[in-house]
Amino acid sequence: MELQSIIEQYKPLFIEKYGSNLLPSQHRAIHAMQRCRTADSGELYVQCTQCEQNHWQPLSCGHRSCPLCQNHEDRGSLRSHNLSLFVSDLTSMGISFKLIF
Repeated sequence: MELQSIIEQYKPLFIEKYGSNLLPSQHRAIHAMQRCRTADSGELYVQCTQCEQNHWQPLSCGHRSCPLCQNHEDRGSLRSHNLSLFVSDLTSMGISFKLIF
């Protein structure tokens, strides 16, 4: 079952029951996920440079809570990977450091 169909089916009851307790950011998250990768979120016209086929591609919402995007996990793992490469480079040059949080 697609996320959009679940939201579409249960959103009215959910909003009726919990809507007054939701933060504006939570309302925006639900709205973004409902529109994610649909024509409602906008489309990008793409064309293959090799075969010249083209089509309209729906945009993803990019919301960090959207399971379709998983945008936060991609950025987090890339950031973590880049940090470990950076630390490795510094260590190989004989530079030591301490991270303070």
